[in-house]
Amino acid sequence: MQKEKSLEGVLELLDQLQATVSRDVTSMKHRQEQTKRMMAAIVEAVPPADIARRLGVNQFTVARWSNGDNAPRKIQLDQLRRLVQVELGPARAKFTAAPFEGHFIGVYPAVDYFFERVADADGNHLYVSEAYVFKSLLGFHAADEPETIVHLANLLTDNTSLRVHYVYPLEFDGSETKAHATYREMVENEALKNVIGQLISHPISNVEAFAALGLGYTYCGYFVLIYNELGKKQYGGRDLDILVEIPCQAYTNNGISGNPLQELHYPDYLFVELPQKDLDKLWAKWMGALARVESVKDNSNPGNQQ
Repeated sequence: MQKEKSLEGVLELLDQLQATVSRDVTSMKHRQEQTKRMMAAIVEAVPPADIARRLGVNQFTVARWSNGDNAPRKIQLDQLRRLVQVELGPARAKFTAAPFEGHFIGVYPAVDYFFERVADADGNHLYVSEAYVFKSLLGFHAADEPETIVHLANLLTDNTSLRVHYVYPLEFDGSETKAHATYREMVENEALKNVIGQLISHPISNVEAFAALGLGYTYCGYFVLIYNELGKKQYGGRDLDILVEIPCQAYTNNGISGNPLQELHYPDYLFVELPQKDLDKLWAKWMGALARVESVKDNSNPGNQQ
C-alpha cells in the first residue's frame, strides 16, 4: 500500500514535469526539485540498477537524476511513466513496456515515437543512421498530416547523414498501391524538396514479391531503426530496434466506433516493439531478401548494366 501511494505521487509529478515548458531560472529550479522528489519515490520502490536496466541508461544517469544534477528528457520521462505504471499494475499501463514471456514489450503511440526515438527533442543528438520503413497494404498516413511532413523535413534538414528508406509494393498488375500513392504525395510535398535525396524509395514489383520478403500481406508496417554509435550508447548497446506499426479501431459497448481511437484521446496507430531476442537475425533475413530483389530489379534495367 505504501509503495502504491508513493508511486501515485510520482504520476502527479510526471504530469507536472511534462507540462513545464518555461526555461527561466525559477522554473528550472522548481523542475530540479520535482525531479529529485520524483526519483526519491521511484527509487524507494524500484532499485536504481533495475531502473537503469529497464530504461537502457547507466546507473550514473539515474544517480544524476536523483541528485537533481540532470533532468530526464521527454522520452525518458515517458519511459519512467511506463515503469511506474507497470509497478502499479496492468490497469495503469496505458502504453507500457509490459512483461511477456521474459521480455518487456513496448507499446507506443505512433508516429511521435518514431521522432522521439530517432533524435532528441532539441535536435542536438541524432541516434539513428538509417531507418527502413516497410509498408504492405498500409499507406503512408504521414502524407495526410502536414505537421508530420514538416517535422520530417526539419529532422532531415538538421541531420544530413540520416537516410530513410521506404519499401513498398505495387499491385499484382503493377498499378499503385495505397503505400505507393501516399509515398508519391509525400515526396512531392514542397516542404521536402530540399531533403529529397535522404528519402530513398524501394518499390517492390508486386504485393506477392513483397510478402516473399517475409513481411506478410497485411495492414501493418515495420519501422527498422539502425542506431549510430551515439544511439547504441543511448539505448543500452543495441544495434537496432524494430517497431510494428498497427492501425487501431475503438470498440464500444455498441460495437465498433465510427472513428479510430483518436476520439478516445488515443492514437489511431500504435507501435509494438519487437523483443530484442534474435532481432539481428531477423533484420539480416529481411535485408538479404531486399538486396536480392534490388539486384533483380537493377539487372532487369539495361541502363544499369555495365
